[in-house]
Amino acid sequence: MSYVAKEEEDDSYYDGTSVFLRRCKNHHEDPKLPVATDCLGPTIPEFAVQDAFPVPGYTYIIYDRATGYLLSLYRGKVTTRSHAELTPDCATWHWQCDDNNGWLGFVQESSGRYLGVGPGLTSIGDNMLTLVVDSKSLGPGEQFYYRKDGSGGYQLFFRSGEKMLSAMMDSGDNLRFDRDCDGMVVVWHFIRVD
Repeated sequence: MSYVAKEEEDDSYYDGTSVFLRRCKNHHEDPKLPVATDCLGPTIPEFAVQDAFPVPGYTYIIYDRATGYLLSLYRGKVTTRSHAELTPDCATWHWQCDDNNGWLGFVQESSGRYLGVGPGLTSIGDNMLTLVVDSKSLGPGEQFYYRKDGSGGYQLFFRSGEKMLSAMMDSGDNLRFDRDCDGMVVVWHFIRVD
């Protein structure tokens, strides 16, 4: 299983930094506004902790504030989707945090399997890894490192040999870990929901 490009019409826009970004329909232009958008959903439970740091034992919604899209398991693939596309099955976008020797991992709630990495799609190239939900244990392929970003979110890194690869979004909306660093780094935000 690996990430596939979004199928909806192209509504990308140019942000002046040589990277095309996907704009979510009716998404607030200011990324610092509250996260409860039409993309993420009209409401977030009052008990939810927005802009939380991932801590083992808690469940999170993981999303890209630039688009409002949620990290989810959609039709068997790890992807980012709007809240409207995923409703009513919130289990597809709830991730329970776990740890193994200081490395964090996330169990996708409906499958009971860990978010991990797998080989890149041959149509994209062989020099990258994509996100999958496949393993029942938190092994090396499911261990991630998170670093706080200046925007208040977190960059997601995967260890590949001696390198730390950052999660990127390429111009074709493919979410991947690229050894050539060709794409836009995705800054993830976490909402604790339990």
